[in-house]
Amino acid sequence: MWVLLTLTIFGFGFMSVSQYYESIMSESYNMIPEDVTVAEGVFPIVYAIILMIAGFAGDLLGRKKLILIYSIITVISMIMFNVSSYLAFSPIIIGIFMSLSRSAYYTAYDYISMMVAEKSPTSNRSSVVGAVSLVSNLGTGIGYGLIMVLLLLISTKAIGVTCILVATPPIIVAMIIMMLKVKETKGTDLEKVGEEQAYIEKEKLEEEKIEIDVK
Repeated sequence: MWVLLTLTIFGFGFMSVSQYYESIMSESYNMIPEDVTVAEGVFPIVYAIILMIAGFAGDLLGRKKLILIYSIITVISMIMFNVSSYLAFSPIIIGIFMSLSRSAYYTAYDYISMMVAEKSPTSNRSSVVGAVSLVSNLGTGIGYGLIMVLLLLISTKAIGVTCILVATPPIIVAMIIMMLKVKETKGTDLEKVGEEQAYIEKEKLEEEKIEIDVK
């Protein structure tokens, strides 16, 4: 499924977004521990706001538009997080950009996973969700391996830029695939998922049977 491919590619950037923010502040931009703590303290507030907005926007705009918007926020916020850290902005401002990048990414990731579930037939939805976790972890693992290799080759001063370079291309590719190939799942009746495909297959079998009888 295209949506599963989208999730896998999107997951390449997971570790870059979620694991190195503290190192970026303390090692790349020499922020003192007190300022790092202040910046990190902003995250729960921003995450709560992002989730609350997503709850309404996901139903109002649709899954695809929400994921696209949050992906754009992720990339812009990652860049601004590094810029604001480099320019020694207020720890709260730095924390807001850091928190926006992580919160928007996590929420977009969860909504892509939701779309996979909404496209799965009721009869085997649990199995599909379990398989999705395995496949998405594969994408996360590849992204993690890539950034680990790069970090061995570069200075710690470039951690922030490296994270942007590793996370941004997969996010862009995933969004292109989603917008062009993935059908919107807003308003999907989960009880009827799979019925349309089953009907098409039934019709096809009946046509083949008629052709055989004619021969």
